[in-house]
Parts: sequence; C-alpha cells; structure tokens
Amino acid sequence: MTLSQAFTRVKSSFSNECEALGIDENEVYGVLAFPVNRGYTGDSSSSNVQLNLDNSNGEIRKFFPILENSENFTHTRAFVDALYIKKGELVFGEGDINYRRKIVTNQQGEYPYIQLSFGNGVAQVRQDWETGHEVIIIRHQRERDIIYSLVLNTSTPLYQGVFCVNGSSNAKKPGVYLRTTLDKGINKIYYGAPGTGKSYKIGAETAGAHCIKTVFHPDTQYSDFVGALKPKMEGRDITYQYRAGPFTKSLIKAIIKPTEKVYLVIEEINRAPAAAVFGELFQLLDRDDAGNSCYQIDAADPDMLSYINQQLRDYEFDEINQLSIPSNLSILATMNSSDQAVMPLDTAFKRRWSFEYLPIDFINSPDKQLEILTNDGVYNISWRKFADDVINFQLKSFNVAEDRLIGPFFLNKVDLGEDWSSARSALCGKLFVYLWDDVLRHKKQDRNRLFSPKVKTFGELHSLFMEESISIFSDEVDKLIIGNGTRKED
Repeated sequence: MTLSQAFTRVKSSFSNECEALGIDENEVYGVLAFPVNRGYTGDSSSSNVQLNLDNSNGEIRKFFPILENSENFTHTRAFVDALYIKKGELVFGEGDINYRRKIVTNQQGEYPYIQLSFGNGVAQVRQDWETGHEVIIIRHQRERDIIYSLVLNTSTPLYQGVFCVNGSSNAKKPGVYLRTTLDKGINKIYYGAPGTGKSYKIGAETAGAHCIKTVFHPDTQYSDFVGALKPKMEGRDITYQYRAGPFTKSLIKAIIKPTEKVYLVIEEINRAPAAAVFGELFQLLDRDDAGNSCYQIDAADPDMLSYINQQLRDYEFDEINQLSIPSNLSILATMNSSDQAVMPLDTAFKRRWSFEYLPIDFINSPDKQLEILTNDGVYNISWRKFADDVINFQLKSFNVAEDRLIGPFFLNKVDLGEDWSSARSALCGKLFVYLWDDVLRHKKQDRNRLFSPKVKTFGELHSLFMEESISIFSDEVDKLIIGNGTRKED
C-alpha cells in the first residue's frame, strides 16, 4: 500500500477532521496508528499521557526526528494540533509530544522503545482514552516546518484493517507508513563563462539545506570521492580505518535525514576524469520520476558498505545491502569548458545530467568605477562597461568562443575593493593574466589588438599598468574606453 492509498483510507473516515486541521495529502509525510490499551492510558492522576511503543522495527523512529542526543536517550518536543472525537463532536486543543527513545534491557536482550508524553494542552485525551480506542498521528510538512496532527478515534478502529503488520490481524506493533524521502532529486551541471555566478547560484539553491562540497582536480580519484581505508597511528601501532569521501557522507546524510534535502556539490567537475572518479556509481545517476536511482548496485568496496551500515546502526536505521541514491539527495556541479586543464565528459556520463547554461549578464554585476589610463588621459569607466562593452566587445571581434569571455563576477566586490589601488591590483593580477596567458596565449595577432603592440611580455604589461606610466591598450581598445567612459579631470 502506498502512502497515498493509506492516507486516502484515513481521510475517507476522517474527512472533516483532515479538512479542519488543514492537512494536504501532498504534504503528508507519514501516518502512525496504534490501539489504546491499559498500558497506554497510564495513571489518570498524571498530568499527561505516556505511551510506550515498541520500536524494534525502526519505522517509528523515522517518524520522529532526533533533535538532541545524550548518552542514554534522545528527547524531542514537537508541537501538535490536537483533535479528538468525543461523542461525535470534534474537540480542538494545542499541546506537545515529548518523544524519548531509549534502549531498554530485559532478559531477552535489548530493544528500543519510544515513549510519548502528551502534555497538558491535550490532557483531555487522557480522560477519554479507553481500551479499544485508537490514536492516529499524521505528520505533514509545510516547507521546512514539521507539523503533527493527532486524532483520537473512538469509532471503528482503522489500525488492524489498514495498518496491520505483515498482514496479521493481531498486530502488536503500531502501524506506520512513511514517505521515506522528498521527491525530485536531480543531477545538474551549471556551466558558462568564468564569472557568470555558477557557484553563487548553487550556494543560493542549497542555502539552509545539508550541503557537502568537494572540488575535482586532475588527481582526484575514486577513493577520494567515495572513500578508502587509510592508515592511522594509535600510539606506536598502525591501524586502518575507513575514511568516507564526500559521496559516502552525502549518502549517509540523505538516508538518516529522509525528509530533508541533501546536496552533494562538485566544483569544477570536468577538471578530473569524472566517469572514472564515479566508477560503478555512474549507474546510480539514472533516476526515476520521483528522483530515486532507477537501479541498485553492489558496492565495489565492501569496506564502504560496512562503514555505511555502521553509521546507519548508530542512528538506528536498517542496514542496506546495495547502493542507490535516494530522491532527497541531489548532485549539483559546476564546469567551465574554456579552462586549459579541463577533461572531456563522455556522452554516456553527460546523458545522466541536466545542464543549465548561465549567460553573461551584467545587470547585477558590481558597479565599481575604474580609472583607466588611455593615450588621451585617465578615464572613469564602470567595471560593467569595461568588462562587457570594452573587453568582451573586442574579444568577440576576434571570434573568441563565448565560454572564454568575461562574466560579470569574474571580479567580485571583494576583488575590486573600496579604492582604485585594490581594483588596479585585481585587474592586473586576475583579468589581464587570464587574457594574456589563457584566452590569447596562441593568438599574438589578436593580443596586439587588445594590448599595445609595444608590450612584449606580461611582466612588462604588469609594470606599466601598475605604474600608470603609459596606456597598455591598443588604439582600438583606447577608443572603446573613451567612448564608454568619462574623462577624469586633473
């Protein structure tokens, strides 16, 4: 039974209640139902109602996220919109659920249980609960807010009919059905000219979410990305322990945080042989409509699987036998095809990604005023006009590829600084060296149309520009600067 089917059956009996609580089926994460018996009702003189629920199957644990950890137990308080049925009448209240998870030792060994305490805000529930009644807790999520709605069912119980465990009509464990992950995990690569804001866009998209970042480089290997056994000194002895890479860390985080988005961010994905770095994980990049991996694969490294399962046991999650990417884990990457050190992505690898091109758009670029020396004196010109209307305009006339042009954030506000001295250093140390050594390295004729033909080396260009003795630009570029700037008064 899917979560949608389960909730539909709950809603068919409690349509008014669900409507009154504002529960949207698309926001429902899970439904927990359990019968009331004397063990649940507790002492009538108590200020609240305590329930001890067997959690040996681990599912209820996922229903209540852990907010605080201690050695002996974890404790979470979740506010609820409480609603219960009394003689056919809906009664509303507000309260809280105090959730404790503790390992209890008995003669049969250890087993986890969950203790729920419904506070005074719903104390009326305590007085009305009787054996044969049923408690239904619906967990729904609006954006980042987790909301619990409680219903006391005094009519025909749904628990055995809808949520029975293993098909047993005498199920002892509470029935629980969960949406295990969020929908629509993606693999996306952002690409464009240097300085178009690829990393900034990813930063904005992942803000507030769990995010694990890595940077690929020519020496990046599978063991760096996934993990490997590494030596460790313990006194005078050398031992080995598994050190997880960013992919493994992201996968574990996504499994133990099933209702929260997790992002694995890869900067400069094409600086390494990406398909080789991913190895067998390449297969997991195929996703279904919900964003889960279409396929599951065996882990090539048994140490990796052992490490993952140890982490899952620590968080009381079920172990896994194969690897797959859940739909709450998205992989975002940046790439710049213009760099000299990049490596090609093969067709099969690229097919498993969506691509988003970031155009050159100077609307939101820094508006720092520059002071550029020309043969006609010093001209004030904004960074926006200098980069796009002067440099890019000239590069386009050389038929330079678009991904080698200058993006609006090639120099950011920090680079440009507060005064002209800082901006001058950034122009020479970042922009001009990129133009001289990368874009026009093998195009001497074009380089002499951008910079003055009198300048023979980059060292000479650097000295002349920093000393502001003569113009370092060609006559063509001088005219563009003069046409887009204003002459600085002496």
